[in-house]
Amino acid sequence: MMLKFILAIQIVFFSAGCFSKNIFVVGSVINQTPPSQHVENAKVILLVNEERIEAKYLPSKGTFSKRLEPNKYAKEHIAFLVLHTDFVQVDPERDRVRTGFSGKTEHHINVRTKEHLADTLVLSAKKSALTGDYIKALDQLDSASAIYQSFDIYSYKVRLIGDALKTQSTLPIRHMDLTTDGDFLNYTKGLSDLERYKLFLQLGHVYTNVPDPEKEIDATTSYFDVAVSAYAVAKKANPANARPYQGEYKLYQKTGNHFDAAMVIQSYFDNNAVIKKGSTIRTFLGDWLTSFEKVTGFPYTSREDIAKDTLYYDMAKRLLVTIQQYESIFKHDNKPSSKRIRDATTLLKNIVERR
Repeated sequence: MMLKFILAIQIVFFSAGCFSKNIFVVGSVINQTPPSQHVENAKVILLVNEERIEAKYLPSKGTFSKRLEPNKYAKEHIAFLVLHTDFVQVDPERDRVRTGFSGKTEHHINVRTKEHLADTLVLSAKKSALTGDYIKALDQLDSASAIYQSFDIYSYKVRLIGDALKTQSTLPIRHMDLTTDGDFLNYTKGLSDLERYKLFLQLGHVYTNVPDPEKEIDATTSYFDVAVSAYAVAKKANPANARPYQGEYKLYQKTGNHFDAAMVIQSYFDNNAVIKKGSTIRTFLGDWLTSFEKVTGFPYTSREDIAKDTLYYDMAKRLLVTIQQYESIFKHDNKPSSKRIRDATTLLKNIVERR
């Protein structure tokens, strides 16, 4: 009986000795976003060398704990990683400790909501932009969108790219072409058609309005290429809206490609069987006529020569058919744009009738 008692005491002391030699890593996850509250559904990962160890987390208290073997983890550097769908660490570089040989090692991790931390970075980006430091501002926006993606952040980034390029500032290539940015493209897949239309229309306008749209971004892509890609997405998202078509044909006109400008205008009428807005009809027909004149030399090139060229003849015929379709819009008003279209109608008829 006495032997059993002695053995029991030895076991107790042995267990207590083992327990005291454990390394006990403890701490809490502190939400700094008002109103402060416990963070639920978080995971706390201990990073030791290349090993990832998940700590036990109590969401009701916002605390974590993990026992580590002293023989393996004594005097080791530990970094902490908080994983959460809505929260992010405020300063991951600060969240590091070094264990002792045994006993408790305590650390508290500050987190904020991803949206709140992103808003802080956007505010910093706005301050940087006010000083003209667009590269720093765009880097800060990239950091913000890496934490929390939103329409407003990307829309502001597009605007800043435009502001920088208008001053002919040189930007790093990472900020030049959002249409090939995987994170941006994946984000836009989840947008509504209206949001996607707005964002890509804005992007198209930015690259249309640079001093030299044909300037190369890299060996295979120019501002022009990015603008055309952006307008294509905007048109697909909102095919009835005239603005992406107008943006695209203005881009072609700006770069002297008047034939393609005319084709874009024609595609707008082809894709929209009934257009009711008179100002849009007058503007598009007038610009279509301008492109036709630039391409063919009309009305200074003889009608006979234009009619002989199949490409020019087809363009004249298609333009005339469209003008006649909407003739009631401008037939009787005194607007200069309407008068110009009416005057051109007779000449277009003469061209078409020569075949």
